[in-house]
Amino acid sequence: EGVYGYFHLFANGQVLPEVLLDGLGEEFLGERINFKRWPSCGQTSAATDLALQLVDEGLDYNDIESIHVRQSPSGYNLAGKDFEAGPNISVSTQFCAAYCIANALVRKHPTLDQFNIREIALDPEVIQLCKRITTAPDPSFLDMEVEVDPGDPLGPVLKNRGKYLRVEFDITLKDGTAYTKALDYWKGYSQNPLSLDEIIEKYRDSVKFVPGAISQEDSERLLNDILRLEYVANLDDLMRYTLDTLAQ
Repeated sequence: EGVYGYFHLFANGQVLPEVLLDGLGEEFLGERINFKRWPSCGQTSAATDLALQLVDEGLDYNDIESIHVRQSPSGYNLAGKDFEAGPNISVSTQFCAAYCIANALVRKHPTLDQFNIREIALDPEVIQLCKRITTAPDPSFLDMEVEVDPGDPLGPVLKNRGKYLRVEFDITLKDGTAYTKALDYWKGYSQNPLSLDEIIEKYRDSVKFVPGAISQEDSERLLNDILRLEYVANLDDLMRYTLDTLAQ
């Protein structure tokens, strides 16, 4: 592992050889990979999920006076701050927790067009709600003890990583009601995994944005091949869908 190797570039040089080598060839950790449920920065995922919990509880966004969001310092640095519609609307929306929260509360199901098509992203109701949402870093999150299964080979990684994912909302309603909600692991994180149906739903939402718009029939064929990947004899059978689309 050189100075410009993977672990130095992406993990600050922190390596746990036993996690990589123990059970090599017998235990496969690929199924523990994180799948983001929503089309925005991972540091907005917990905030989005917490906003959707409020929706499920019947909260009407029109009744909200304010929401103050507390994030880990790294989460705040990446996705905190007030919303500002810059020249690249995708970056402005996807890396702003306040926007993601407002969007989830107003639209109730985040999709790619809400982050990538400017006239859709800048919905007046979403933008007005953004103005009632503030964010701040909370260094105390880094002192929290994260519970993990002691027998989990990824335990040390999860225990350290969990401190950076937590988000808390201080919610005040227009009738004076005030309460706090918190979430540690967003939906799709390895300790709160997506169901297969949720992964398929994300696939169908995402494939609509393939350049050239792959047909629905081909999209479903591709999905079926992916779900039975171990029986696909040649990866060319998968690539033909994307190559045909790009050639159009």
